[in-house]
Amino acid sequence: MTRIREDILNKAIALFLQQGVWNVSMDEIAAYADVSKMTLYKYFDDKTGLLEQVGYAIVTHAQSGFLHVEDSEMTLTARMADFLTEAATFVDNGYYQLCIDLCEKSDKIQKAFTIFKRAQERILGELIEEGIVQHRFKPELDSRMIFDYINMGIAYYENHAPYREQMTKDLDFRDRMMRFLVGNIFLDDASVLEYGEYDGT
Repeated sequence: MTRIREDILNKAIALFLQQGVWNVSMDEIAAYADVSKMTLYKYFDDKTGLLEQVGYAIVTHAQSGFLHVEDSEMTLTARMADFLTEAATFVDNGYYQLCIDLCEKSDKIQKAFTIFKRAQERILGELIEEGIVQHRFKPELDSRMIFDYINMGIAYYENHAPYREQMTKDLDFRDRMMRFLVGNIFLDDASVLEYGEYDGT
């Protein structure tokens, strides 16, 4: 990807996050990216093509974060924390909603987003299976229950703005909530403490 093309995509994403996908024209993107319309159309045939490339760029970037978690050699609890951090960041940055908006207009983006979500679920499943082998989870819980529990938490975060706002702005609430949520599945208090002390950096 050339620097100019990458810059146009980044500027387009910024505008879409600020104003909404359908409220931004190609003229506005060209002006914001400080390129001529001729240059813009050199890299993107039309707005549909630009939107598809925006979708691919967002999904690819997000997926790389989850793959980094998968390849990490940190403890299981730290990787679980990183996994949830990646999921939350994808939402907090506005990328989740932007992808949803783009999926409504493009089957290609919908397919790419579906592949991304499946990869995310696969990595979560692998982390859970590792935890079961290590006897880190409460014995009355099976892998499906843990998977659905975590996925429901992610979905609630994705779709409930008041909860999301409190989690991001009230650090004491976030700490207590995460200790509560993680404590419901991990077997020992040490795991909960490790999670609580891990800040994702």
